[in-house]
Amino acid sequence: STGSVLSSIGGKERPGLIHRLDKETSGVMVVAKSDQAHQALSAQFKRHSIMLALSLLVLAVIVLFAKELYFIAFDQEMAEASGVRARPIFYLLLTLVAFTVVISLKTVGAILVFAMLLIPASTAYQLTHSLSHMTIY
Repeated sequence: STGSVLSSIGGKERPGLIHRLDKETSGVMVVAKSDQAHQALSAQFKRHSIMLALSLLVLAVIVLFAKELYFIAFDQEMAEASGVRARPIFYLLLTLVAFTVVISLKTVGAILVFAMLLIPASTAYQLTHSLSHMTIY
């Protein structure tokens, strides 16, 4: 029975369910195993501290791995030839993009998030053909 495994706060229909991070898309859900964890996580979502923590985590990883992320984003083969562990850093980049999209969907909505992802890159690409200038735009 799921009642013995998950928190009982959500009742029979939604045992342990705390929150859906991206309601309009694939449906990533946060579920608690105990009533105490359920109450603590629910309070954090109401205070938006989880979104703040995810945002700070994304920023910290970008600052720590800026050079590697930059290298892999534009030339993965050259990064591998230079000794950068490209595959793990590439998956880290994909994870950061996923976190950013989830945080942004919660904040501003789907259409605006997709516009914010696509328009700056395509505009910069149209304005220049130099990689250094493109990242400045």
